[in-house]
Amino acid sequence: MSVIYRSQFSTLWITLEANETLGILDSDYLEDYYGNDGQVTLHHVDSATDYPVLMVEQVAETPEIPHDVFRGQANLTGLPDGNYQVRGRCRDVVGHYTILSSVQTPFGGELVIALGFEIRAGQGFFYQPFPAGTLAASVAARKLRRPEITGGELTRPTLHRGRLSRPTLHATLAAALTR
Repeated sequence: MSVIYRSQFSTLWITLEANETLGILDSDYLEDYYGNDGQVTLHHVDSATDYPVLMVEQVAETPEIPHDVFRGQANLTGLPDGNYQVRGRCRDVVGHYTILSSVQTPFGGELVIALGFEIRAGQGFFYQPFPAGTLAASVAARKLRRPEITGGELTRPTLHRGRLSRPTLHATLAAALTR
């Protein structure tokens, strides 16, 4: 599970990208846990609290594939620490549905992709070898190619001249036998 350290960040950006054109649901291409169009649900697992996130299509991201990239933002300062799921539904142009984590009323037969992450207090650097974003959860699936969860830009501390002093690693192996 990906970890976001809140540090000095105030905005959480959520980007969902499909590897094909998404089809229209009722009146938009994404719907949240409850079936509301144009948004996804950010679900805090520990408190069972839901936060709606409006998703805006990013047409300039991949102009050759329409209706495939959507981005939304949430106020990170208003979100408690803990585990989260991105919940919602989408479909392709021929009618195959995909559920993001879960929805209130599944149709049956949908592909389910679990999208989760954790928010923690403090500062930390978390690097993933993904093509875009500060932090990304990569999913190999039929629809979503690169969902990403971005906490903002990383700021590195200034290193002053001198040597880095790392502690020496000491390892011991202990075994205990009991009867």
